[in-house]
Amino acid sequence: TRAVTADPRFRRMADDYRRVADEQLICSAQIHVDVPDRDSAVRAMCLVSPWLPPLLALTASSPFWLGADTGYASWRTMLWQRWPTAGPAGCYGSAAEYDAAMAELIDSGVISDTGMLYHDVRPSAHQRTLELRICDACPRTETVVLVAGLFRALVRDALGRLEHGAEPGCDGHHEWLRAAAWRAARSGIEGRLVDPATRRGAPAPVVLRGMLRRLRPALEASGDFTA
Repeated sequence: TRAVTADPRFRRMADDYRRVADEQLICSAQIHVDVPDRDSAVRAMCLVSPWLPPLLALTASSPFWLGADTGYASWRTMLWQRWPTAGPAGCYGSAAEYDAAMAELIDSGVISDTGMLYHDVRPSAHQRTLELRICDACPRTETVVLVAGLFRALVRDALGRLEHGAEPGCDGHHEWLRAAAWRAARSGIEGRLVDPATRRGAPAPVVLRGMLRRLRPALEASGDFTA
């Protein structure tokens, strides 16, 4: 039996979520990217969200659970998605709209505070950043650096598109985002992923090269393309 941190919040979580909390034996890489303001962070979430499963695939590193091979590249993801607020974040037109929706979620009693918003990406509650949360743990520093550079480029690309009005808003169809994350968790970069450009299955190298083409201007602007 694991001891629960001696804090009323954590003890309450252990009591409320039982086995989900009991099996919370996972680690992950989380990355923050600076944004101009909270409105920008919330609006950018919609544009970056389709490209997060490929980042999960790049970091997938938890095939084993309790000494057994799960058949998944990232079993950590499957455990994490049992929490009621894990998964795609959804799309919102402003920080006020997002905050109202999150307050409504807390008022439902399913979660107790904003610290339990475990979405794949979220505006930080304490910093002027957009926070990436979908990733597995990364045993290699090089992988963390790679994903940090790609996520920074995704955010920069999204902010640029929003500024120039070059891309329409969210179409409201988010069901495929969770499916895409499952696909990335299942096979990592050794199988097929869901291509965000087509929403159809494609070999992982094809999807990742497509992401690089999309992000090349943003990567070059940060000096990351040839790094």
